[in-house]
Amino acid sequence: MRELGFPDLENSDWSGIFTSAEAPSYVISRLNCSINKMLAGANVRKQLEGLGYMVSLRNKTPENVDELVLQESRQWNRLLH
Repeated sequence: MRELGFPDLENSDWSGIFTSAEAPSYVISRLNCSINKMLAGANVRKQLEGLGYMVSLRNKTPENVDELVLQESRQWNRLLH
């Protein structure tokens, strides 16, 4: 991105699973726990890494994803407007 003239723009590539904003917190917590448990499994990690994904399990909470989405939105909003 620096080479394109955007020195402050950090290029990130990530995936997430989203649900309705009205989903109860216990549902979100249960989904988060189940997904993190699945991603911690060696077979799933090996399959995802074989597809080119880099699986990281640190700080994978709904709150962290909310903050990541806000940061990404601000960054791309500055670029596009």
